[in-house]
Amino acid sequence: MLNLYFFHNFPDENRRNQNHQIKKEYLAVVRGYTENYGIIDYPISIDKSKPKQVAITHFERVAIASFDISCSKYATSRYSLVRCYLETGRYHQIRKHFAHISHHLIGDTMHGKGEHNRIFREKFGLTRLLLIAKSLEFCHYKKDERLKIITDLEDDFAKFIELPEWKYCE
Repeated sequence: MLNLYFFHNFPDENRRNQNHQIKKEYLAVVRGYTENYGIIDYPISIDKSKPKQVAITHFERVAIASFDISCSKYATSRYSLVRCYLETGRYHQIRKHFAHISHHLIGDTMHGKGEHNRIFREKFGLTRLLLIAKSLEFCHYKKDERLKIITDLEDDFAKFIELPEWKYCE
């Protein structure tokens, strides 16, 4: 909701975003163990009838977890908590990018894996997409100063990533 309000009231912010003057940080839980760091450079479009546009997502792995829950052909289920930074801002960019590298976001009913979503509903009571916009940093449109808005994690997300199975990277 913040982005909609923000861009609606300050039209030149789209230009600023394209010039990388706006920094957005997201946290997400994805299936599997990701690389420690990575850049996903994969063009995406809103739908198949539209041309693909440049889309670039930077990520770093924050933590990993393995749960003794069988999934598909595996005896355990493995997940990563990742921090993402968008170089571009496309519709469902993070969701599409992580699906492209086979690390689907948990709770993503559109681009994700139903089997993992079911595990999270049944075992952890989590019924939503595990993706949150953690911070937004930008230059004030009238004053020449940087502002940073930081959000708290929602309770269900915070409790889940505090489980003892999570091993945080150094």
